Amino acid sequence: MSTARAVARGTSRLLYGLFGAKALDFALYLVLVRGLSVEQFGRHSYGLSFTLLFAVVADLGVTTHFARELARRPGTLPRLLRRTFAAKLLLCGVTFALALTAGLLTATGMGSAGLIALFTVGLLLNSMSSTFECLLRDEGRAGKAGVVLIVQSFIALATGLLFMWLGFGMYTGAFAYVCGALVRLLASGRWSMRRWRPLADFGSWPNPFDRRRNKNFDLRSTFTLLRETAPLALSGVFFILYFRADTVMLERIAGPHAVALYGSVFRFFEAMVLVSVAYRSVLFPVMARRADALDSLAALCRKSFRLHLIFTVGVAVVVTILSPNIVALVLGPKYGAAAPVLAALVWALPAAYMIDTLMHLIAAQRRQMASARAVAIAAFANVLFNALCIPRWGAAGAAIALIGSELVCFGILLAEFRRTVPGVGLARALRAPFLAGVAAAFTMSALAPVGPGGVSGMILSACVGILVYLLVLSLLGAIEPEDRVFVEEMIPQRMRRERRKSA
Repeated sequence: MSTARAVARGTSRLLYGLFGAKALDFALYLVLVRGLSVEQFGRHSYGLSFTLLFAVVADLGVTTHFARELARRPGTLPRLLRRTFAAKLLLCGVTFALALTAGLLTATGMGSAGLIALFTVGLLLNSMSSTFECLLRDEGRAGKAGVVLIVQSFIALATGLLFMWLGFGMYTGAFAYVCGALVRLLASGRWSMRRWRPLADFGSWPNPFDRRRNKNFDLRSTFTLLRETAPLALSGVFFILYFRADTVMLERIAGPHAVALYGSVFRFFEAMVLVSVAYRSVLFPVMARRADALDSLAALCRKSFRLHLIFTVGVAVVVTILSPNIVALVLGPKYGAAAPVLAALVWALPAAYMIDTLMHLIAAQRRQMASARAVAIAAFANVLFNALCIPRWGAAGAAIALIGSELVCFGILLAEFRRTVPGVGLARALRAPFLAGVAAAFTMSALAPVGPGGVSGMILSACVGILVYLLVLSLLGAIEPEDRVFVEEMIPQRMRRERRKSA
């Protein structure tokens, strides 16, 4: 199987799982939005966002390091796995202590501190699960990793409905999060068992604190691993800062109502980022194996940029035009003020996709400090942008600040990558999506006054916009033959077989 087809197949299978899980998460999100008051939902969003600030401490780049080294040196799996789990267990204790202490010191009440404690438990369970999921993806079983996420989200939704019925109030989402994370850990461990079970005789594992009996695996080796992953962890710290600091600043400056408006549409942004997550998760082992072939890395970067821009610009145009309809249909009239926030936030997608690819290309080269510098500058820019924009525009200001910081981060990362890998441009990849987006936006705006209203009108407008967008892309020659691979692999296998039989 060619690399392109293998990546496309793995991406599509993982994407099915991600979208299925996100659909279930969205159902739980609607349960919370409609079942809680705006203030309660704001506290839920604040507790989750505050806890996720500590996500980087729970991982410190260990998972990315594990995936990269496993792809480059598969024969070292026993040592890698033992070092990884030793580091993760140490980090779990540190994370819980830090998050709980910070929650008690900064939360507005014991209720918010309790939310933070519960979300932290779920966060740590998810961090442990990520190592098992790396084993599944490395083995070419990305579809199983996607199924794990679906199972997690289904359990979270089921328990969320139960807790809402039992009257848990603002704690409903936190308890559901913990239950789903626990099931995710059990499922991922069970399905990756054939990779780690031969190493599971814990009685034969050396004592990490006993240096006399084991010279190769002691507590010092765990700290050595953490030093190796420190640049990745530093990048994660600043990434968390500029993806989560906006919610914390909103709560302090504009109050829970603004947090609820921003949090309600940020879920749309997170759902649309899933495509990039699936693509990068499958492609990263390929990046790691080709890290020393600069021409190959440049080709991967150019192809990724082209696909990212084609997808994200089209999505951004359609969502911007239809944002009032989407908010009214999904969230209800009490969230009508969130439509401008969604229209602004969606334009952070193009830079977010390309940043994700650039960061992992640079990580594959073992140049993590370059990423750390870029993300650090972008994080400080984000805090500054939020401080300037939130007092004036509220939740929409936080969305504008995110766009600005994403552009800053992308510009620095692209310059860093081009220092070692020349021949990576952006203008050629951007031209066709930009022109196609303008044509689609003009067509949708022109048809809006004469089209039918309601859901049917929204669907019709979206379909017309997508058709115009794809037509202009085709006329400009932006759609290449290899893109058909991704389209074919997005179709379920059974449907592909039936189509071949009918042909």
